Amino acid sequence: MYIKKGGEKLNLLLTNDDGVNAIGVRKLAKALSKKHNVIIVAPNSNCSGFSQSLTVRKTITFKKTVFDDGIESYTVCGTPTDCVKIAHHLLKDFKIDAVISGINDGFNIGTDVFYSGTVAAATEGAILGYKAIAFSIPYNAEEYIDFYAQKSADFVDELLNFDNTVWNVNFPGCNPNEIKGVKFTPVGVVEYADRYEKTGENSYFLTGELIRSKKNNPDCDSEHILNGFITISPISTDKTDYKILKTVQK
Repeated sequence: MYIKKGGEKLNLLLTNDDGVNAIGVRKLAKALSKKHNVIIVAPNSNCSGFSQSLTVRKTITFKKTVFDDGIESYTVCGTPTDCVKIAHHLLKDFKIDAVISGINDGFNIGTDVFYSGTVAAATEGAILGYKAIAFSIPYNAEEYIDFYAQKSADFVDELLNFDNTVWNVNFPGCNPNEIKGVKFTPVGVVEYADRYEKTGENSYFLTGELIRSKKNNPDCDSEHILNGFITISPISTDKTDYKILKTVQK
């Protein structure tokens, strides 16, 4: 278990992109609060797909919200990234030790990490100097949410022993008894058969189906997750392509 020197509980900032009312964030907060101090700062509405977007040129509301579970919670009229930045700057009495994002309703595997507000919130935490973890399950897996919330809490205690990375954790969503194990794996590729369906004279709605990408090698998150494994991928905040950089520098 990861604890601060002296044995004190960790101060965990919990956020998500599904909204402050989402079952994933409420269940995870309950599981984490058994061992740690938890504060939720989350969007007031669903912000899935917002990536690392930041609210600028307009005001943001930030207010305390009361829930029956007793977890101290704040609602932000803004993006997941806004939530982490606001907590960092305004919750001065809560000395954050780590940023935990999720549990997201929907996988965040492969190249979807570029679009995910859940992963972006964890990434923002790392940019601000905190240890950070993002958790996700597939759609329609809520019947096992209590198990995945507790499993996520267990992973927090283990993964926070590592520095300088964002951990992206995805659960397969199957019956817990059918999970084949855990894979530490690189991020793969996710492809969709995108379609823009016309909904009005000048309006369209993006839809489509997930395609099993032929670009993947068998050892990546988007392959292992489909085979029933929990996947854990370290993600860097440094997007530099060092191979190309070294080539052009010569």
